[in-house]
Amino acid sequence: MQLQHLRSLVAVADTGSLRGAAAVLGVSQPAVTQSLHRLERELKVALLTRTATGTSLTPVGKVLVPRARAISNEVLRAQEEIRQLVEEPQGSISIGASAFASVALLPAAVKSLRERQPLVQVTVTDSLLPTAAVALREGTLDLVICPLPPRRDQKEFHYEEMLVCPLHVVARRDHPLQGRTLHLEDLVQAEWMVAGAFDGYGGTVESVFREHGLPRPQIAMRVDSIVAFQNILSTSDMLGLLPRVLFESSTALGLRALDVVDPIRPVRIGAVTRVDVPLSATAETFLGLVRKEASRLCR
Repeated sequence: MQLQHLRSLVAVADTGSLRGAAAVLGVSQPAVTQSLHRLERELKVALLTRTATGTSLTPVGKVLVPRARAISNEVLRAQEEIRQLVEEPQGSISIGASAFASVALLPAAVKSLRERQPLVQVTVTDSLLPTAAVALREGTLDLVICPLPPRRDQKEFHYEEMLVCPLHVVARRDHPLQGRTLHLEDLVQAEWMVAGAFDGYGGTVESVFREHGLPRPQIAMRVDSIVAFQNILSTSDMLGLLPRVLFESSTALGLRALDVVDPIRPVRIGAVTRVDVPLSATAETFLGLVRKEASRLCR
């Protein structure tokens, strides 16, 4: 399998057509078609289904695309690292980050990185596990800074815990429950909003009540965007769980912590990387700067 053949397959998967793939790759449409035909002949299996309305992947094609994407991204990384050795260092890094990481850890780390490598290209994507795992596997992200899952049994990833962050029950400042001393039992009947998937950070609310032997609370809304989370929370009677830095950083929205006396298990923030793929020099430098900022916050 040649690299150009794999890149053609990825481009078709991303654009949904041979013409779109040709435009992305900067080659002719017959060249893309020829690459795909050679790949199919080598593998002795059809990878694409061509119809009058476009091009779609066969089941085998869908299996191959993530591997092809990962291979293409690793080649790009290798080329970049070699270029950094013989030319002026610049580099690039793609970071997945949770809202907490984006507010509390990334600003100082990115500033320090750019002071060391002024030409570095930084891409930051809002990411939470388990969704970000796909991007890590495919090489779209170099690393993810986010809440770590309670179960870390995916052996393909390395989990590095950096920070233990207390969580607070948060509501709008004029919520009827503000100003009262509360137990979690008092909040079972309340409507809750959570961020992220149930098997990731979004499952934290359910686990908090379960650990105290209480019934599962009513989850009225589940969102992926922390901006949506904060704005909707500030205009409704729903409750949510947030680290203090997140609701204190948005004081204009008027979110306040409720006085809940029961202990709530903190969230553990850290870095997730692939075990089988070494980080680039730029990514290693950035990760060291994130560690330094996490240590500063722990003091």
